Amino acid sequence: MPYPQVPARAEIAESVAVAEALRYLDDGLPFHAHEVLEQRWRCAPAEEATLWKALAQAAAGRTHAARGNPVGEARLRERAELGIRAYGGRRPDGLRALLEALRISP
Repeated sequence: MPYPQVPARAEIAESVAVAEALRYLDDGLPFHAHEVLEQRWRCAPAEEATLWKALAQAAAGRTHAARGNPVGEARLRERAELGIRAYGGRRPDGLRALLEALRISP
């Protein structure tokens, strides 16, 4: 079965990004989740960029795990956790579920 295509887009709402990333993670497609979260990072308001970048890194870490690269997973997980902890802004709806799916402590 072919992999689904992540639509290319310059803008994506946070609610759509969270929902799509969760769906891709549930389907065992962490790279696709990374692509969606990276899209949100690129278009998010500047004050939210740290959070979305960290979430994209966490999904990239899950991609490394799925491909059998525990070193890459650990490095990206560490960066992601630091970014999430450093973020002091508003938390988007669904963040807790997304962090759980990414296996990151909230």
